[in-house]
Amino acid sequence: MSHPLLWPKAVESRVYQKKIADVAYEKDTVVILPTALGKTIISALVAADILKRQKERNKNIL
Repeated sequence: MSHPLLWPKAVESRVYQKKIADVAYEKDTVVILPTALGKTIISALVAADILKRQKERNKNIL
């Protein structure tokens, strides 16, 4: 997975996780997946996207 706010190769992301994260960024979402399928990874991707986009808009998150 490549994201400017995440360490390279720190997380092995799956295609379905990225797709779910993209949807979750755009609208309120409840992610229901079995254990060990990456709910935490999905939330990290969403959080990283929010931080990146806010930084691009010259906004700070406290």
